[in-house]
Amino acid sequence: MRHRRDNFVLGMVDSPEDQITGQVVFLPPRVSKTDAEGIFRQTAGGVVIRILQKIPFLRPPKPKPILTELLWLPHYIVSLRARRGTTSAVVKTLIETHTSAFSLLDDVSGFTEGETPQGQVLPAGCNSASAVEAAQRSFAIASLANKQIRHAKIEEILGSQQVYLPYWVCHYERRRDLRDFIVIDAFSGKCAPAKIKTAIIQAFVIL
Repeated sequence: MRHRRDNFVLGMVDSPEDQITGQVVFLPPRVSKTDAEGIFRQTAGGVVIRILQKIPFLRPPKPKPILTELLWLPHYIVSLRARRGTTSAVVKTLIETHTSAFSLLDDVSGFTEGETPQGQVLPAGCNSASAVEAAQRSFAIASLANKQIRHAKIEEILGSQQVYLPYWVCHYERRRDLRDFIVIDAFSGKCAPAKIKTAIIQAFVIL
């Protein structure tokens, strides 16, 4: 699966391998727990801590993960048909169910159908109808700000599918009386944006 936010060009067409069916659809993780903890050690503590660690007499201890767990956060893939001028295209969008974070997808070939994956599966924050509404709103906003899809208009909604994306969550002690966590995308190996951290917190609230 590839995200694309700024270089989308109308002209995609449906193909059989892009169609998602089945009840449980998820994106298999490519980053191991060990690798996730390595990424954590490189990023935990922020810029100031990393600078201080380079000064011998001010070097603070490096944060260590107390617990590293694999979580599955539900999203919806919303497929729609959009038109700009005489060009019509199928567009696949990804909506996170708690914060309505929006992105455009190149393809969905990395997703797998099967049994519920290993790890904790978090509850969704909205249903498919709300995800479709969020996709319509976000696409309209993106079509104003993004030159590649400027003036594109949605012709119809083709469908939606709930999917689960994997994230490693590394818990650690920021101070003796304060715990925090860092979220790492278990597919790309990148630190997840703040909205994903917010979504995980909201999902635990409704568990």
